[in-house]
Amino acid sequence: MKPKSTVIILSGLACLLLIVLIGFIATQYFDIASMKKALAGLTQERDMASSVLKTREDEIKGLQQRLKNLNDQITQAVDAEKQTNEQMDTLGRWLGKVSRLKNYLQQHPEYAIADMKFLTTKDWLGVTKSDESLVGAWKGDLQNEAQYRYALAELRLKAKAKTQAAFAEAVADFPKANDGRRPQSLEDIIEPVPRGNLFCN
Repeated sequence: MKPKSTVIILSGLACLLLIVLIGFIATQYFDIASMKKALAGLTQERDMASSVLKTREDEIKGLQQRLKNLNDQITQAVDAEKQTNEQMDTLGRWLGKVSRLKNYLQQHPEYAIADMKFLTTKDWLGVTKSDESLVGAWKGDLQNEAQYRYALAELRLKAKAKTQAAFAEAVADFPKANDGRRPQSLEDIIEPVPRGNLFCN
């Protein structure tokens, strides 16, 4: 083969090799660009997924806190209902003692005095209130004859004190309503004294 032909062939092969190399490089470039674009898309999807996940986690935390608050409210409501029921039971037993004491007094009028007409519901409740701090047998209970009699003795003392206070107030108020004149007899001050029923509530 002639040297000139050899040079031409080698030049052709070099050009062909160069074209192939350029094609390969171009293919690799476009592949890399495509991979970068795909990677960018995947990165964006990942970021979006992470954002959605964080939002869901925050929502879950919020729901968990709300659930805890609701459980706390339910517990408080149950405790309040229990306390209310206990208070209602205590009040029912207390009013029951008042009723039993009044019934006992009606059955034993010898323990009643006229001054008892000035007693109020508060007085009846006060003498039957359970109090564990009291010494002795009397703690506001009504379980035997002695305790009923003790409670009625307390009521008689309260009634007498109220009567004395009512008369003292009537004596003090009489001059104000009668041009400074003092009462001349018991009848002058009886009328202003409040009247009531012996077994008033």
